[in-house]
Amino acid sequence: MKTTSMLVLVVLVFAMGLVVGIQLGSSSDRNIDETVELQQQSPGLPKPVMEPVLSIPLIQVTAQATAGRNELTQLQNRITELEQQLSTRDKKLEEVGQRFRQHGSMEIETADTERAPTTISKEQAQSFLPEPFASLMAEQIGRAVDYLKQHQAEEVDTQWAYEVEQNVRDYFASHENAAYLKLSSVSCKTSICEIQGFELEPEKANAIINTLAMQSWWRGNTHVYKGDSEEGHYFYLLAKMRR
Repeated sequence: MKTTSMLVLVVLVFAMGLVVGIQLGSSSDRNIDETVELQQQSPGLPKPVMEPVLSIPLIQVTAQATAGRNELTQLQNRITELEQQLSTRDKKLEEVGQRFRQHGSMEIETADTERAPTTISKEQAQSFLPEPFASLMAEQIGRAVDYLKQHQAEEVDTQWAYEVEQNVRDYFASHENAAYLKLSSVSCKTSICEIQGFELEPEKANAIINTLAMQSWWRGNTHVYKGDSEEGHYFYLLAKMRR
């Protein structure tokens, strides 16, 4: 009888354990199903991923930004400086162009509004200039005629005049275009120098005359005039020298 009671008790315990196990398994399956259902309802929802964030000190970022702005400002200032230099150069080139457009003169004449420009008649010019130079200068007015008349009126500073005249002759003779030119006269007095010459080929005198002002011994405001005659191409130069 006692044995039978123990057997019944064991069977009951086994049955209860089996029921509890079945209930636990059913609960676990429901949890899994709910999880799968939630994932299926939100297929596009990304799984959260935690990535490390690199931290840059605020002071370092500020310093880099300030350095970049300073470099940009320096570059802009340099560009402005270069633009000003180009503008200045263009103005100088324009001034040089104006000099040669005004009868080939190497000096820009200042207009004298208080008196009429100086002139000279052909007869007056022929009294001290040979042809074709006399006719050429009779066509001119203003500063060149002033220099011409001043040259005729000046006394001769023998030492200074001889030295400059010799420098001019040597300079023309040693130039690479010397074979294409013929000097007729070189005359310096106290402050004015006059040069007369012929070109055996057109425009050959330009190179010599253009570089004449670069010589250390030639310091003056120069006027150059050119023309054509039966004798060929010719040029006439007057310069107000600075001593």
